[in-house]
Amino acid sequence: MYTKRCYLTGNLPPITNAPKLENLLLWGNNLSGNIPNSISNVSMLKELDMARSAIDHDWTFLYSLANCKHLKRIIVSGNPLSGVLPTYIGNLSNSLRDFVASNCEIMGNIPLEIVLIVLTIMYRRCQRRSTTLPIKDDLLSLKTPRRISHAELSRATNGFEESNLLGSGSFGYVYKGRLSDGMDVAIKVFNLKTEGAFRSFDIECDAMRNIVHRNIVKVITCCSSVDFKALVLDYMSNGNLENLLHSKNHF
Repeated sequence: MYTKRCYLTGNLPPITNAPKLENLLLWGNNLSGNIPNSISNVSMLKELDMARSAIDHDWTFLYSLANCKHLKRIIVSGNPLSGVLPTYIGNLSNSLRDFVASNCEIMGNIPLEIVLIVLTIMYRRCQRRSTTLPIKDDLLSLKTPRRISHAELSRATNGFEESNLLGSGSFGYVYKGRLSDGMDVAIKVFNLKTEGAFRSFDIECDAMRNIVHRNIVKVITCCSSVDFKALVLDYMSNGNLENLLHSKNHF
C-alpha cells in the first residue's frame, strides 16, 4: 500500500481484511491520532513507513506490532512522538533490521532491549568470522569463568564505598574494585528493588558471555544469590563516554 505524500488527513482507520499486506507506506501525509491497534492483524507486514505523517505522541503502537513476525523496517521519523522508548521494543520481530525514529522527541536512556539486539547482531557477525580466526586463550576463559563471592566483591570495593562509585544506570550501580589477585575490575551491582532488574541480569549474562569484540568490555564473571546479583567486567581506565564527549580536556 503506497500512499506517500498524498496529503491524506484525519485518523488512520482500522486495518482489517489485509492479512497479506507486506508494505504500508504513508510517508508525508497529514494524519492525526495514533496508529490503530488493528495493525496487529497485518501479520505479514514487512515495512511500516509513517515518517512525517503527524501521528500523535504515543509509542503504544509498538505493542500492536508484536504479532508482525516478518517486520523488517519501521520508520517513524519527523513525528511528534515523545517520551521514553518502551522496553517492549525488544519483543518485536527477530527479522527487524531498521528502526528509524530521528527528529522525534525521545527522552531517557536507550532501553536495554535495544542494546542487547545490537550486541546480538554483533555476536552473530563475530560467529560468522570465527571460522577464520585463531582461538585465543582469553576466548576460552569466558566459558569457564572464575568463581567469586559477595564477600570478595565487598572487600574489593571497601564495602561498596562511594569513592569507588563509577556511575549508575537504570538497574543499579557500577563500582571500581581490586580483586585479591590485584586485578582492577568494574563491578556492576544490580538494584534488585527495581522492577525488571532480575530479568535484566539474566539477559545481560546470557548475551554478553557469548560476545567477544574489541569495542565491548569483557565480562569476567558474575556473582548471583537470592538477594545479590553483580557482573564483574574488565576495568577500562579511560573514563566514560559522557566525560569524553563533554570534557574540555579532550578537545
